Amino acid sequence: MARFWSIYCMEKDWPGLWRIWEKEQIVTVGWAPIARGELLGFWRVPSWSYTVNCLDRMNTGDQVVTRLPNSRIGRIGTVLEKRIREDQWEPVVPKSKKYPIGEMGRRILVRWDFTAGPPMGSGLGCAIPSESRIKLPRSLLAHRRTMIEIREGHFKAFKRVLEDAANWTPVSGNHFAYEEAWLPAERKNEEALSDYIATYPEQLEPGLLPYPLAKVREKITSGRDRLDVLLIDSTNTPVVIECKQDPADISHIEQLARYMKAVRKLLKEKPRGILVFAGSPNVRNEVRQAAKKAGIALYCYRLDVNFTPCRIG
Repeated sequence: MARFWSIYCMEKDWPGLWRIWEKEQIVTVGWAPIARGELLGFWRVPSWSYTVNCLDRMNTGDQVVTRLPNSRIGRIGTVLEKRIREDQWEPVVPKSKKYPIGEMGRRILVRWDFTAGPPMGSGLGCAIPSESRIKLPRSLLAHRRTMIEIREGHFKAFKRVLEDAANWTPVSGNHFAYEEAWLPAERKNEEALSDYIATYPEQLEPGLLPYPLAKVREKITSGRDRLDVLLIDSTNTPVVIECKQDPADISHIEQLARYMKAVRKLLKEKPRGILVFAGSPNVRNEVRQAAKKAGIALYCYRLDVNFTPCRIG
């Protein structure tokens, strides 16, 4: 008989993790290998042994629902295969100084039910509306529980919520920040654009995802002189984004080049750079030459606002 599982996606710790799960049709847990060939390590750590026990009881054909931060749901799916042994380690979070062999490398292959939930790759999740809250076990509400077995009734209730498009909402909750009146008009526009790119990086370039180490992003993007967005591409190369509401200028190239240098020093990897600016794609020759020399790609943007009437009766 199939079991039903709730699996928490650590999107706040590993930004972009949910998009990887969705695209590759997987869910993952961490705990880097310590002894090649063992089923799982760290059995003696109480906070991890609970999830280890769940993984041990999970079987092909079981059903899963993914939980996301901010009381959101990702998708539901069917378990196809477990690849959780030490010798099957395949991290989705790239290697770094802190994580020399990567993270989140124990994979569970699933087949998502794309008939329930937002369109594939939309960046949307599903919020449970307050008027139809599902009464869940307290243990499920504790985010420390990476996995927990749930009742079939809970699973079916999640599916009903996912099938209602009125519940679909951005996973990250980023938005255009026009309400922050204390910011200068120029800065508000640039903040709004960088928020949008951070939320929907694939709109800029297919395969782009938020840089998956939240602490690295915070360190690089904090402070007075900070870069706007840090992403990672399909080859695991860091991508530094700088947003401007004005036409591209030499000073913008120089500023982005400084950020790229800082990122390279911190991550020990050569990053790519992308300058996103307003105005014409016909950039001045000296700016194009400077961008080429610095290894910076140029993208101009245009706002396109559409209005759709909503049915009220």
